[in-house]
Amino acid sequence: GSIAQCSLRLGRHRELVSDLSTWVEEHPLHETFREQLMLALHRSGRRADALRVFQSTRSTLREELGLEPGETMRRLQNAILHEDTGYAIAG
Repeated sequence: GSIAQCSLRLGRHRELVSDLSTWVEEHPLHETFREQLMLALHRSGRRADALRVFQSTRSTLREELGLEPGETMRRLQNAILHEDTGYAIAG
C-alpha cells in the first residue's frame, strides 16, 4: 500500500497498474488498492479503465458487504469524471 503511494507520487503510474491489478484480485475488498489502481490508470491516460474500476468496486462492495464505496473513492471518481486534474495529480 505505502509502496504504491510512494510510486504514484514519483510518477511511476504505468509501472504500478499491473501490480495493483494483482493486489486487487488477491484482496478484492481492499478499497485502498482499488483507489490506487484508479489513480494509476487515470494518470496513465486510461480514464475509462479507471472509471470501470470504480463500477467494479461498487458492485463488489454491494454484493459482499452491502456497502457503497467510501468518500475518498467517490471523490476520486468525481474528479476523474470531471477531469479535475488537480485532485487526480495531488491524490
